[in-house]
Amino acid sequence: MNTIGLDIAYPVPAAAVMEAFWRAEHWPGLTEHVTGITFHYEDAQCQVLTMAVNSRGSHASFQTMRCRQRNRIYYFQPTPPAFLRMHGGYWEITPTEQGCKAVSHHEFVVNEDEARHFASTVLGWDGQGDVAERIGELLRANSRQTMEALRNALASAQAESAAVATDVA
Repeated sequence: MNTIGLDIAYPVPAAAVMEAFWRAEHWPGLTEHVTGITFHYEDAQCQVLTMAVNSRGSHASFQTMRCRQRNRIYYFQPTPPAFLRMHGGYWEITPTEQGCKAVSHHEFVVNEDEARHFASTVLGWDGQGDVAERIGELLRANSRQTMEALRNALASAQAESAAVATDVA
């Protein structure tokens, strides 16, 4: 099994960041790679959704199950993209003095033949090195794009709230 992770600081409270990660229906339009979200089930703690993604010109849709527990949102794809045999992980939101930190953690197993084909035709992989590393780079880039888009949207919303409060005062 392969693992990758990254973390990004947010200048806003952890509760706002957790809500932004949970409300995936807002991701299309905020992120370049998420083009659609369809919910099949949702309650306060669990979601089953289909996410449509465009990564570097390759379109795919896959089902994701998500569960929210304390400061984490766990996810698992029962039918991941063809280049993966398994994909799951979590988002973890932790308060800091300046706001919070979001951690993205992925666990995945590549479908070797499909991953090689995808990496060479879509990612421009030359066949050198470990194909799982290339797939991990794509997952990390997509996570970073989502995390940065949410950070920018939250920071803009906070700035607008501050401007309105100043205007009212």
